[in-house]
Amino acid sequence: MSRLSSVASEEERSIQDHFAERASSYGAGPSWVNDACSLRHVHDEWLRRRPGSLIDVGAGTGAATAFLQPQENSPLVVDCDVSLPMLRAVDRAQSQSGRRSVVADAEALPFSAGSFDMAICRQAFHYFGSPVTAAREVYRVLSAHSVFVVSQIVPFDEEPDLEWWTQLVRMRQPSRRHELSRDSICDVLRASGFVFLRTEEYLARSSLDGWLRRYDCPVRTQAGIRQHFASAPRSVAERRKFEFKSQDVEYTIRWVTVTGEKNL
Repeated sequence: MSRLSSVASEEERSIQDHFAERASSYGAGPSWVNDACSLRHVHDEWLRRRPGSLIDVGAGTGAATAFLQPQENSPLVVDCDVSLPMLRAVDRAQSQSGRRSVVADAEALPFSAGSFDMAICRQAFHYFGSPVTAAREVYRVLSAHSVFVVSQIVPFDEEPDLEWWTQLVRMRQPSRRHELSRDSICDVLRASGFVFLRTEEYLARSSLDGWLRRYDCPVRTQAGIRQHFASAPRSVAERRKFEFKSQDVEYTIRWVTVTGEKNL
């Protein structure tokens, strides 16, 4: 594993501590981390491109690249993240040749221009200090005509769901730096030089109890989140197909995958 030492801000250290505490169990059990259906759009682009090299920016424990990587004739695959404990989980799981992990800030990638043929970023954009700066770094390290695939859980595009979802994730994940939508991700890629190619969407079911168990939420915060579901506008409950089951609530989440090309 390669390491990049840097002086982290207090906010960045808070995010690193957040993931260090969760690294050992991050990919355990069913969750968005290892949901095969939400990985399918990224996998399809992988198959279309057959890249010789790939970087996963904000890789966490490496679930995406583990899902993508073929067993034979493996290309160079780099898992890149600011959290050393998360990447140690990648190292323990690595059995394929050509795969390595690097501790680095997405906004200052330690690679020369044109190093990779494809880049992915799955459910990590909201933690970057500047998503545009990070996307420009990805643009720099990609070769000509390569693609950047961003996959993210986002709200539905209309109110009141936009505001309801934003309030929800702020309660449960105060370390998030940005609340993203499909349109804002497209805007980030365009502002970074990418030529917009396509967006794809996938709807999945989630459990409120399962969501809360993945985080060390204070009792008061959990009560506030449950009340947020109980008092959701009718249109939100219908769009997300709320199903109240004892103390749990099942509901729909929305994934979008945005693909941009470096057209140089």
